[in-house]
Amino acid sequence: MPELELEHVQLGFVGAGNMAQAMAFGFVKTGLLTADRVFASAPSDRNLVKWRAKGMKTTNDNREVVRTCNMVFLACKPYQLGDVLAEIKGEISEDKLLLSVIAGMDISFIENNLGVKCKVVWVMPSTPCLVLAGVSSYCCNDAVSKSDKQLVELFLCKVGMCFEIQERLMNAGAICCGAVPAFLFTAADALADGSVKVGLQRDLALKIAAHNLIGAGKMMLETGLHPAQLKDNICSPNGATICGIHALEKGGFRDCLISAIEDGVQRAERMSKD
Repeated sequence: MPELELEHVQLGFVGAGNMAQAMAFGFVKTGLLTADRVFASAPSDRNLVKWRAKGMKTTNDNREVVRTCNMVFLACKPYQLGDVLAEIKGEISEDKLLLSVIAGMDISFIENNLGVKCKVVWVMPSTPCLVLAGVSSYCCNDAVSKSDKQLVELFLCKVGMCFEIQERLMNAGAICCGAVPAFLFTAADALADGSVKVGLQRDLALKIAAHNLIGAGKMMLETGLHPAQLKDNICSPNGATICGIHALEKGGFRDCLISAIEDGVQRAERMSKD
């Protein structure tokens, strides 16, 4: 069982930016493992100071993290991945579990650049992992065992929800999981601006927007109703809400959201080709 394996996990992060922080800090917050079992590397100390402040180990040497840890998240920038893999390939062994959170870079890219047989999981998480409300899609290569997969799901489900999909859909997963919070934050910012425009104080407007995002999500999950039905339940005939909905439709709100998903996926696919 993954709980038994968990006792032996030394968790590493090659890359210490926002996504790596969201996952690592979230994992520790759940009590899955203590901070001293987390090791992060980055070229400079700019981000690493935050890790040390939480009692985690840090280094500027990527090889040291891979050498020390048996479960390693690759969390560098996409353009850095080739160089990082060339740097760490001498530390890779069959018992290492590598998890890439890098958009657009598929499993074969990692395998080909390492040149050794290893266990690779491609994960597309979201930054709300930090507050244990993330969404993560993932896929695995053939070297990943059932027990390894259970361990991955244990970690990902502790910081939100996760689901396995085919690798060909992972670029879609990258946007639908990882990018959508940015779209929602943008919507919340705009809604707060609108609230300020009609007279509310900024701090109150932001709290209202945030609570409405939480409340709307909970209603969808707990009622099981289609969002269109939930929307219709609020719109009275000739009422204020339907007038607001009409303004959104005139502005192309739904079309913009659909395009945001589609354009994001197309960019992720171009990144893998590049």
